[in-house]
Amino acid sequence: MRYLVIAILLTIAPSLVAANTQDSAPIAFVGKWAATVKNSNGATVVDHVVLNQNMTFDGRLTVNGKLAWKYSGTWSITRSLFVWHYEVSSRPMTESERVDTDEIVSVDDSKLVLLSKLSGKQFEYVRER
Repeated sequence: MRYLVIAILLTIAPSLVAANTQDSAPIAFVGKWAATVKNSNGATVVDHVVLNQNMTFDGRLTVNGKLAWKYSGTWSITRSLFVWHYEVSSRPMTESERVDTDEIVSVDDSKLVLLSKLSGKQFEYVRER
């Protein structure tokens, strides 16, 4: 009996591991997200971004409720990295700023946590319904 249980576990274990690694599949990121932070000067900064299934994004950043930046482009995932490719920006961007990379800390149905490679800061996005 014990060998039967071990054989069953060995059979289903690969599918369990695969299910856990699929958490970082692109479909897990698709949706509307918002991150809110307080700057050192007390300003409230909110980043709203929509990650589309066709691997494009649209976003807007507000400071104290006023639009500060609109942007759009494409996104990709490489291993544990989330890569932003900015194509349109309401503020000037240098060529080197047009690609930004964040480390994926976690993603689930309600929260996306990214660690900025540029600033070293961690940002927590909440899924908007």
